[in-house]
Amino acid sequence: MIHQEYTEALRKGQKQFRADVAAGRYPYLQVLDEILENETVERQEDLGQVEIPMERIAGTRTAGRKTAFSSGFLPLLGEDTEFAAKWRALCAAHMGEEGIRDPVEAWEYLGRFYIGEGNKRVSVLRWFGAAKVPARVTRLVPPRRDTRESRIYYEYMEFCRVTGLNELYFSAEGRFARLCAAAGKQPDAAWTDEERRDLLSLYYYFVRAFESLGGGSLPITPADALLVYLTYHPYAEALKHPEARIRENLIRIWEEIRVLAEPKAVEIRTEPEPGSEALSRARILPSLLAGRPRSRELYAAFFYEKDAATSPWTASHEFGRSQAQEALAGRVVTRAEFGVTPENAMAVMERAVEYGCEVLFTTTPKLLPASLKVAAAYPEVKVLNCSMDMAHPSIRTYHGRQYEAKFLLGAIAGALAEEDRIGYVADYPILGVPAGINAFALGARMTNPRAEVQLEWTCLPGPTPAERFAAAGIDLICHRDLRPAG
Repeated sequence: MIHQEYTEALRKGQKQFRADVAAGRYPYLQVLDEILENETVERQEDLGQVEIPMERIAGTRTAGRKTAFSSGFLPLLGEDTEFAAKWRALCAAHMGEEGIRDPVEAWEYLGRFYIGEGNKRVSVLRWFGAAKVPARVTRLVPPRRDTRESRIYYEYMEFCRVTGLNELYFSAEGRFARLCAAAGKQPDAAWTDEERRDLLSLYYYFVRAFESLGGGSLPITPADALLVYLTYHPYAEALKHPEARIRENLIRIWEEIRVLAEPKAVEIRTEPEPGSEALSRARILPSLLAGRPRSRELYAAFFYEKDAATSPWTASHEFGRSQAQEALAGRVVTRAEFGVTPENAMAVMERAVEYGCEVLFTTTPKLLPASLKVAAAYPEVKVLNCSMDMAHPSIRTYHGRQYEAKFLLGAIAGALAEEDRIGYVADYPILGVPAGINAFALGARMTNPRAEVQLEWTCLPGPTPAERFAAAGIDLICHRDLRPAG
């Protein structure tokens, strides 16, 4: 039986070797010494004995044994060699009562591990599907450089320091911090043993589901894909998902995973397509009404956090909804849902789908997580979220270029400012607001080079913006919610 194991491993190793050669890839193990020939190591760190993830083992430390293995640590030497006999002995030990216990010797460089002593142990353990291997690890730290790879690696080292985990690696900057935020942790906060176990359990469940769907062929890491998963299923919820549920959920959002691997798959348009407004509208309506008998109306729902009486934002959307209802009478029927929060959004939106709504407008970025979940659960429903720069293919986003109107308001204010002083009120420094502030100031300076704009925030404690302006003697103010006294 053990002899057959080596025979099968050798056959697959030779097949992998031929496939690499045919594809123009290096067919042997990567050699760290060769990689370091033209690189600088700033310092070494002894990490002690740790469990290293099999998927992060990239090769061997020296060139001595590189041709004995395929690029995936499968054996390449003949069945009558000493190498084969030792491989079989390790195979017998692994299948025995004690198993392979001795740690290997490894070096970590840029988040990948290279084996110095114990290559055959790694080969056998990988052949039997082990997820991790015990190792005595030395980290080789390159100097910090202003490159994407260096910045990601230094983020990785900090993540390892606070979590004690080395299994996860991302392909883009900022994602380690995003994972910590998803787990409710500050980037520099230490993790408890329980928190580590929870994350690892979720991660390994996710990796198996990800790879079973072909994720290993995508140019992203499993951790990259996990971060997408957590935009649909919050961390605390995801921790409760069994592996089968994770795989089922992952199938629903696979298009999102594919887009992560192809950054240009989602297009953000800031300019209209060539042609008239009518042409653009003509492309939108048929896509929603295609294949529908003229006697069958399209049902659309709008979801608001506040009502029109207390929120100009909601009032503006409601005006647009009423105009659409009037212009498309007989073809489109709309309804509005008020008091929709991130907590109840999923249930409210599902009720609208059950009612027959096929187009859903969620009017605030706060409703994006629920929008993503509904879009994944009901792929036949079109979901549009009022936000900007959200690269999710399962939904569409929309937003007015409000900075253009702010520029014109600034130009008018600059012309009217007899004392050259103008007040501007902003609510929160969220996406789009700074652009409006800057556009307003540029417009004011265009018509009045002496104009000065005093910015006040409604989200700050203390006196109201109106009170601050009154104290400063400013009576020319731009604010969408301000109403004249009396």
